Amino acid sequence: MTIGDIVTVKITQEMIDEGEPADICLCPTALAVQEATGYEDVSVDDTSADTYKDGKILICWKLPPEVAVWMAEFDAGNHVEPLEFQMWER
Repeated sequence: MTIGDIVTVKITQEMIDEGEPADICLCPTALAVQEATGYEDVSVDDTSADTYKDGKILICWKLPPEVAVWMAEFDAGNHVEPLEFQMWER
């Protein structure tokens, strides 16, 4: 990963099945960011994803608005489909 990177993230059905609603580190979005970046320590909110190394933020990624809508639906217990999106370094 280098400054200015754009990364494609894929939330799979398996991640949806295994993800925890309203958990910033174990929701499907966080699991997908882990897979896309290779970093195990990840947290997400409705606008960004942070990757950590040694307890410090390594990269803060900007998430597109449709991810916030998707996460709200998942957190509410509604049916969601797999999603692919791009995130970019803030």
